[in-house]
Amino acid sequence: MDLATSKPSESSFSLRARDIMTRAPATLTPDTSLFTAARLIGKSGLEGAPVVDDDGALVGVVTEKDCITGLTKTLADRLPLPRVADVMTRDVFSIDENVSFLTIAHIFTHQPYRYLPVVRGGVAIGYVGRREFLNSMTDALQHQPDYTASTLYLSAVARPALALV
Repeated sequence: MDLATSKPSESSFSLRARDIMTRAPATLTPDTSLFTAARLIGKSGLEGAPVVDDDGALVGVVTEKDCITGLTKTLADRLPLPRVADVMTRDVFSIDENVSFLTIAHIFTHQPYRYLPVVRGGVAIGYVGRREFLNSMTDALQHQPDYTASTLYLSAVARPALALV
């Protein structure tokens, strides 16, 4: 559903990752030069890009920070340009396309991730970045006639659980 062009018929908070993700993200391979990756990420305004193998399976992620770190080391130490494989994050936290809107909110408020690859059967099909998620959230709230219950739920998600005695 495109929240910018239609009003949701049910709660906006029932959206899933597949509804808000950026589809067909630019992907990189482990052999892509870091310079090429940095240009792609920097010029396109992406937070990062999935790194995939020949079958499209997610094998890593390269982020803005990875690019800055790798290029700084290259410049400072006068080293040859590394490949994406040399700097990418291999232990990737990804989400399934069916993960709920509120689960994504919980991840972004409790984890340091700025970029979540979305996968179907291990294959990268899109991503949700903080910026895109924030835009989806404000679009959802704009179309929500009474979002008191959702706001209360989000406030509970944003706070650690209290032990009941």
